Amino acid sequence: MRLHQEYRALFCAVGVAWAFGASAATAAELGGEAVPVERLLTDTGALSAWLQAHQPEVFAAAARVEQANALVEQSRVIPNPTLSVAVGGLTVGDRNPTSLAYGDTMNVSVGVSELVELGKRGPRARSAELRRSAARASARDVVAEKLSDARDAIARVVYVRERGRVLEERLRSAKNVAALEQVRLEHGDISGIDHDRLELDAAAAAREVAESQADLESAMADCSTLLLAPCAPGESTMAIVDAAAPLPPAFGDVGERIHTRPDVQAALLGGEAARSDATLYRRQALPDPTFGLTYTKDYLVAAGNQANTLTASVSIPLPLFDHGQHLSRFAEGQARELDFQARALETRALSEARALLARREVLMGKLDALSRFAIPRADAVLKSSDDAYHHGQLSLTDLLIVRREHASLLLDAIDTRYELFTVRNTLHRTLGIGVPTTPPPLPASRTR
Repeated sequence: MRLHQEYRALFCAVGVAWAFGASAATAAELGGEAVPVERLLTDTGALSAWLQAHQPEVFAAAARVEQANALVEQSRVIPNPTLSVAVGGLTVGDRNPTSLAYGDTMNVSVGVSELVELGKRGPRARSAELRRSAARASARDVVAEKLSDARDAIARVVYVRERGRVLEERLRSAKNVAALEQVRLEHGDISGIDHDRLELDAAAAAREVAESQADLESAMADCSTLLLAPCAPGESTMAIVDAAAPLPPAFGDVGERIHTRPDVQAALLGGEAARSDATLYRRQALPDPTFGLTYTKDYLVAAGNQANTLTASVSIPLPLFDHGQHLSRFAEGQARELDFQARALETRALSEARALLARREVLMGKLDALSRFAIPRADAVLKSSDDAYHHGQLSLTDLLIVRREHASLLLDAIDTRYELFTVRNTLHRTLGIGVPTTPPPLPASRTR
């Protein structure tokens, strides 16, 4: 049995060493400055600036805003004039009179025409401006989403490391007890079975530590991938997780907060843009005239033609069959769809916010009970149980149960603190707390 345990411990050690090597390689590949865990977790502005300087998805959102800006400018551009050149009077066959040269029968015309839009530039420009506003809101929503994800990724690294510290302390304690009891075993004061149970308890603690280390490596890899920099907890403790994503003392009107969320506003602005499109399509019933002016140079002056003439023209399309009736219906349908999407977002967020607020109250009560009552009492019970065991007043089974319950309570408190953070962090996302008021700029190094 002991040989089997030694092999398992060896495999755990190899796994942990491999995980450390993989983490070092990942950090080397990422390069650059390490993530300042404590500052980014507790300072929303610093975290937002970090994401806007590193996150490709934020860059993509800023690029979409730039595209929308270009479309706004394009919507105001006047249609280009049309230049036309025509050559006429080219004879085919005999000339009349036959004495005329081929060049004397020709005429050359040069003209310019311009389309004049009636009632269309305004709706088109308004639609482009609304879509630009929607793109800005969507870009802010991308930053808000990444803020929530980044906070959770950083906090998870600290949380898993804190759990690892508790498990490492349990492992050290289990090894110390097993080492002390080895002396008693050699003097025949305890049985070999009791000592084996102590070693099994230490082996179980070692497995938990190895699993915790693997979880930490995974959390660090996820954090590094999201923040594009090496991410390690350092000496950070759960105190910074407790301070992260603070909530305002009063939420005000929860429904109004949700209504102003950037994703909801993006959907509503998209609906308004679609309505402006519908107006534009309906105005296709107004024909856009094309005005033209043509200069003609005529060489057939022998027949009495004028050598130089100007021709003014106007052409008007007849909107008999297509006057935007179907496209306007399509745009109105888009507007209704986006309105319903916004309403669905608000309804879902309102329900989620109420559930999160209720969950927050439950977790705060649980954490208060653990901190003020359960853990202090468990500390006292563990100390008295250790003393009782060494004086022969408590069985080994009871001591192991007390030690496991004590560690379980400490882990439960850490789990509760992390879950309370996730509730706060999700409330930030759900209620739109801490969302930047302006869209992210496109980095200068990414522009051409």
